[in-house]
Amino acid sequence: MVIDSEVDTSESLPIDGSRRDSVGRKGSASEIERITLGYLYRHALEICNLERGLGFTVFRWLAQPRRAAQEFLFEDRGRYVKPFTTLALAVTLITFVSFQLFDLNAQMATANSQLAQLPEHFRPALQLALSYVVQFIHVFLVISLPFQAWLNSLLFRHVKWFFPEHMVAVTYLYAIQMLINTCLLPLMMVHEIFFGLISSIAAPAYVFWAIFQIYGAQWWRTILAWGGYLLIGSIMPAVLASILFGVIYLTGFAN
Repeated sequence: MVIDSEVDTSESLPIDGSRRDSVGRKGSASEIERITLGYLYRHALEICNLERGLGFTVFRWLAQPRRAAQEFLFEDRGRYVKPFTTLALAVTLITFVSFQLFDLNAQMATANSQLAQLPEHFRPALQLALSYVVQFIHVFLVISLPFQAWLNSLLFRHVKWFFPEHMVAVTYLYAIQMLINTCLLPLMMVHEIFFGLISSIAAPAYVFWAIFQIYGAQWWRTILAWGGYLLIGSIMPAVLASILFGVIYLTGFAN
């Protein structure tokens, strides 16, 4: 006769802190890597990696936009950070740096003094709409990207890209433009006029050169696309402010 004895089959955790896999073997291939300072250091260096990841993406679109577009759209996009991820990082960075360097209250005070000439019942809604646009201008400008992609799809039909492919290109270009402007923002602390001069040349010049490189079109098409890019980016804040004002005023949100 066999007498069943109570056996403890529960898995115990080794005293050295390691884990066992489903069959109790220690140090198996499925064991997750422990977080160490070396692990954090290696992953921090990936930002500057010029072979893949964020560093590679920024470098390729900044220095070789034609090659970057060809690779991401038609060859190997595995080494690139996705376009909307890159855009989100760039917009978040420039928004954060702008909050640190610029006195938004002073800008709003100047705007409010100009609004004093308008009827009083319009002012609260206008002030609130303008404050949103001033604080989150780079976020709102993202809305202009589909219009810029549509313009490029009309001007550069010879490349035979789908509209989403044009959208990818302008998304990366806008992200790099934001990163260029972010790098230039500290100049504001040195000399405001010098900052305005450099910032008005650097990013627009990059966009013009990148459009010409990516599409390989005639100069006049490049100039039209570049001019449309700047024009859409210039009028979009006014359009957004008007829409926000209408919504805030009609809903009474500012009261």
